[in-house]
Amino acid sequence: MAQIEVADTIAGATELTEGQVFTNDLYNSGDVDYYKLPGTLFAVPSAMDVNFGLGGQNASSSAFKISVISYDGTTETVLTSKSTAVATSIQASASVAGKAYYLKVEKDQAY
Repeated sequence: MAQIEVADTIAGATELTEGQVFTNDLYNSGDVDYYKLPGTLFAVPSAMDVNFGLGGQNASSSAFKISVISYDGTTETVLTSKSTAVATSIQASASVAGKAYYLKVEKDQAY
């Protein structure tokens, strides 16, 4: 499984493909990683289902928050988010044809 470098801004988000499997790390409490889900992945209406694992990390140091975001070039709108310290999946609906959506992954201090 390949490790990928991920952008810390939505404008530089790493584009994912359907079925892609990779690893990455959140290095500190301020680290935020963005992933782009291109509009070509979705028929409309469509549901997205993204799976996350912790790769053997213990829960106390691995709590993270995952958000599915719609972005209009200026404003990030959170469609759904989930805080967890265990492997999980997150679902959201894609409602606009050809529109890219984004995943935001960050350390979760409140978990």
